[in-house]
Amino acid sequence: MNISTLKLTVARWIKGALPVVLTDNGGTFTAGSITVTINGTAVSQTYSTSKDVTLAALAAKIQAQVADVFTCVYNATAHTITIQSLYATSFTVVYNLTGVTGTLTFTTSTTTFIWMDQDCPRPALPYLSGKITALPGIGQDYMGPPSDDVITITGNREVMVALQAYGSTGFQLLCDLKASLSKPTVQSYLRSGGLFVVEDHDVQDISALFDTVFENRASLDIRFRTSEQVTDKPGQIECVIATAELFDLDSSTITIDTITIQ
Repeated sequence: MNISTLKLTVARWIKGALPVVLTDNGGTFTAGSITVTINGTAVSQTYSTSKDVTLAALAAKIQAQVADVFTCVYNATAHTITIQSLYATSFTVVYNLTGVTGTLTFTTSTTTFIWMDQDCPRPALPYLSGKITALPGIGQDYMGPPSDDVITITGNREVMVALQAYGSTGFQLLCDLKASLSKPTVQSYLRSGGLFVVEDHDVQDISALFDTVFENRASLDIRFRTSEQVTDKPGQIECVIATAELFDLDSSTITIDTITIQ
């Protein structure tokens, strides 16, 4: 079991389960076209009727044409395009406004995820953090038969992952992550990384005093199961020489030849 690979699988699940949001500045869009590229697939939309109609058409086209996208929705009131992954192992969104006539600009927002206990400044709110708190063995490891003098030892392990969310939307973020664990696509992705969800606990409100004000915080503990394999090459017995004395009923000795096993 590789801890770095395990952490990467968990981090990609979190990033894939939470949406990417493009927010426009409410500026003008009177002609031209806009292009959004997701995981290498470019989608363009030419201006039609109004900015809202054009961006709504762009969102619908993204959902229809990009295989890695589950939903893409434009909200004219919030000026947002919300893109939800279908569960790609990586999810990158790049937009190009050079073809737009007007004052339209976009900002991209995603939820930052970090592994805890690193010597670096805290990210901007909201953000998520994770920590592997335990890695116990389950049952007894199995030692398989030797193959070319190599034996493989396999054992079940459990991985306890503690997640914390910070910021006013933190509780909702963890609720969304917890709900995503019931999706077959998410379960399939986690299994591809060697993880199976055993138990997810309730989302807890753990808001605490930070400096002089209270900070919204939430927590979620998840128990995964995985396996670990180690190999060993203990060597082999090349030759065994066995001698023995056998006795007849009258206690006389029966002499036998030395047996050599190669």
